[in-house]
Formats: sequence, C-alpha cells, structure tokens
Amino acid sequence: MDNMEAVGGKKEEGEKIIRSHVLGAMGVGLIPIPLVDVIALTGVHLNMLRKLAKLYAIPFSKDSGKNLIASLLGGTIPVSVSGTLASLVKAIPIIGQTTGALTMPATAGSMTYAVGRVFLQHFESGGTFLNFNPEEVKEHYARLFEEGKKVVAEVKEEIKPPEQVIPESTDETVQSDEDLMNDNNIIAEQRRKPDERKRRGNKSSKS
Repeated sequence: MDNMEAVGGKKEEGEKIIRSHVLGAMGVGLIPIPLVDVIALTGVHLNMLRKLAKLYAIPFSKDSGKNLIASLLGGTIPVSVSGTLASLVKAIPIIGQTTGALTMPATAGSMTYAVGRVFLQHFESGGTFLNFNPEEVKEHYARLFEEGKKVVAEVKEEIKPPEQVIPESTDETVQSDEDLMNDNNIIAEQRRKPDERKRRGNKSSKS
C-alpha cells in the first residue's frame, strides 16, 4: 500500500512539473524573434526532463536528453514542423508577429505537454533514457499533442485576469445629483431673502 501511494505521489508530482513547464513554454512562445523561441523551448524541455529524471532517481545527461527530444519530434514531422513554421512566420513584419503570437504559445505548450507525458509514462514503467525508443512512441506523442491543446486552453483560462467591471451611472445616481443641485439653489435663495429685507428696511428708515 505504501509503495502504491509513493508511486502515485511521484506521478502526481510529475504532472505538476509538466504543467508548470507548459506554462513556461507558452511564455517562450511569445518571444518575437524567429527561431530564438525554438531554442528557448528546447531549454524548457531539457529542464523538464531533468526534473522528471531527478524525481525518479534516473541519471540525466543534457546531450542524451537533447538527442532523444530531437528524435521524438523528428519522428512526428507534421507536429514539429508546425512549431517551426509558427516561429518562422514571426519574420514577417507586423502580420507575422501577430500571427506568431497567437499560434506559437499554443503549439509550444502542447509540444511540452506531449514530451513531458511521454517521458513521465516511460519513467513510470521503469524505463530510463538508455532504453527510450522515440520510434515506438511517436504515434502516442501525436495523440498527446492533441490532448495538450485542451490542457493549454485550460491553462489560458486559469491565468486569464478577471475582467474589471466599471459601474454604469443609474437613474438613482443622476437623480441624487439633481437633488443636490436643488438643495444648493434653495440654500442660495434663502440667503438672498434676508439681504433683500435689510435693503427694504434701510430705504424705509431714510424716507
């Protein structure tokens, strides 16, 4: 029972690691410089693999991780190319940067989710970097990429700032302003009346 709880705890922690790196990848996707975002995304993937490997006490090699990621993405041409194209589109002035800003964060987040889940499941089954075969999991990666799109949409909703509600003026508010103006007019009128009585009294005494 304790072993099952420990395994379940590792998987839950692994999913948290993946989700946090999905968010980081989406931020990387906003970098406006073409291909720089792809390089930065590779760094996000390597950091994610390093943390997952540490969680499962698996030796991590940066070069090995980079090669395995490249093989995994290279084995799924349509998916990996879509990310590269989204980056290259940013080279087009104004329109390209706007389009890239819309497509690249979602693509980067989905790729990161799929890469993370593939390796998490591999580590969960007792695998290591040494016996990871990208060719065997490329179809599974493609399915996870599609699943990642939904996760990215959920993350966007979570980080969306709440809309500010500006109260509209109501009839009651307008009416209260009118009442205030009327009150001020009444006070001013009352102040004028004593002055008029004094002037009339002065005229009567002179005559």
